[in-house]
Amino acid sequence: MNYFKIVMQGYHDRNSRKHLERYFYRKFKEAENNEFFEADEFFDGCLGIVKNLEGRIKRDVNDWRNILESELYQAKNGLLQYKNMEGKTFEQQRQKTQGTIEFCEKELASLSENDFPLLQNGRLLLMGKKDLLQIKLAIENVFQGYKNSTQKALETETELSNFFDLDKIELSKVDEIQKTFKGIKGKQEAALIFLLRDRYELIEIIRSSKTKSLKKFCELINGNSGTYEAVRKCFDGKNNWNYQETDEAILSIDKRLNKILKQNQL
Repeated sequence: MNYFKIVMQGYHDRNSRKHLERYFYRKFKEAENNEFFEADEFFDGCLGIVKNLEGRIKRDVNDWRNILESELYQAKNGLLQYKNMEGKTFEQQRQKTQGTIEFCEKELASLSENDFPLLQNGRLLLMGKKDLLQIKLAIENVFQGYKNSTQKALETETELSNFFDLDKIELSKVDEIQKTFKGIKGKQEAALIFLLRDRYELIEIIRSSKTKSLKKFCELINGNSGTYEAVRKCFDGKNNWNYQETDEAILSIDKRLNKILKQNQL
């Protein structure tokens, strides 16, 4: 993985630079889907390039500072030798030396790692740590956002087990149900609820509960409580299934669910 190329392309492309977080997220998903990279592996690689560039900026600034201080010292002490000064008057030589002193003092006064140009093969890579900080923050924000969403997903999977009678089903199968049916909506999600609650008697839905309500179950399965109304329409006022048990949605979901429930059974 060419992390240097990824980081620099994001910075140098005008459109990507405006949307750096989206850019790094896309690159991570490409690495994850095409080359099976883990999040920490990808983002640590990008941040490693940032750290390396920070070190280069620091070294370049120190090198330039040393050159300026050396030139300034020589100019002030009459030790500096100029080319093409033969035949020049003393005043012309003095003005040349004074120009060097003023240049060095001005450069030293404004010298900063924040806006020091970083070059490579004569090409501008970026303008100091202020640009590098923009890149670093974008990478860190995307990485943290991914970790937060992953943690939320893990918590969601754990909360789903609250609906199940764990005397009748193993927790590993609850997790498998969560992964298999994650994202289903509407009638299919309603069919899953009907099968788990009425046919297999594995879950309990309590209308008055904040943690075991139909709405909460919908949210845990697909991450969006907004699908609740579509699911609710599949049940009547007494929470009975509104369709035939031979409905296509029932048959499709039951085939996959039954496979999970029969795993490891003798």
